[in-house]
Amino acid sequence: MYVTGGVREVKYVARVADVVDPGDAELMREPTEYKDSAKIDDGKKVITFEPGSLYELEDPIPYESKYAQGLRYTTLEKLRTAETTDDVL
Repeated sequence: MYVTGGVREVKYVARVADVVDPGDAELMREPTEYKDSAKIDDGKKVITFEPGSLYELEDPIPYESKYAQGLRYTTLEKLRTAETTDDVL
């Protein structure tokens, strides 16, 4: 997962279990209770991960000129060998 807000790096990886609409997601709270709930529109999705598959990278992949916009998938090989986000995306 690419982290924004000054961090600007791929910092986490996980196996995707499902991609669903916010109303269909099993969330800890109702979508309307989240801080940015006004930004949850019809085009947004919730990504759920396979249990136990979320890992923080020991050596995060820094931003160069490409960053994730929307759903982006890559291969494990690209993640292992990437020096910057340009190598992954």
